Amino acid sequence: MHGLRHPYSGALYEPLGERRVQVTQRDGKVAVFAADGRWVSGDKIGADPQLTGWVAADRGIHRMAEK
Repeated sequence: MHGLRHPYSGALYEPLGERRVQVTQRDGKVAVFAADGRWVSGDKIGADPQLTGWVAADRGIHRMAEK
C-alpha cells in the first residue's frame, strides 16, 4: 500500500478509503483513524490530525494527467 511517513515519529500513514487512515508505528502497533484524527480501531496510539486529514482527502485528477 502507498502512504507517507511522518517526519518526526516515522509512523506510516496509509489511506484506507471512506476517509479513514491506517497508522503503523515503527514498533509495529497499528490503528485506524478518521480524517479528523479521531481513533477508530486498533492499538491505542496517537496520530497527527493534520497528516490524517491530508492522507484521507479525496484526490482529484491532475490537470497534466493523460485523459
